[in-house]
Amino acid sequence: MRDARLFAHVIGGALIAGFLGALAALFVVPIPEANRDLVTYMLGQLSGFAGGIIAYHYASKAGDRDLDHQRADNTTKALEMAREAIAATPPGTIKAEIVNKATRPVPVDPR
Repeated sequence: MRDARLFAHVIGGALIAGFLGALAALFVVPIPEANRDLVTYMLGQLSGFAGGIIAYHYASKAGDRDLDHQRADNTTKALEMAREAIAATPPGTIKAEIVNKATRPVPVDPR
């Protein structure tokens, strides 16, 4: 698992470095007119990758800790309620008496 995360960090760093290098190259290297659209498209793709990497590592972690605590509290409460419901169930058979009007009897299946 650690090796997989290291590989992901290396790829992310390479993409961000590539974006920054390409951005810096725009100020130094002249772009031929025939390739201007292609370079613009490729730089747009690199900027999207770099933005996604930054969002994954920094923006998505903002409320995770509070959300995890809230989920843990809710799960604990649900388990406590389930335990109480199980403990409150009387053992054995529960007898019930059904009372209906004589004009509308409940149909009974005579098995």
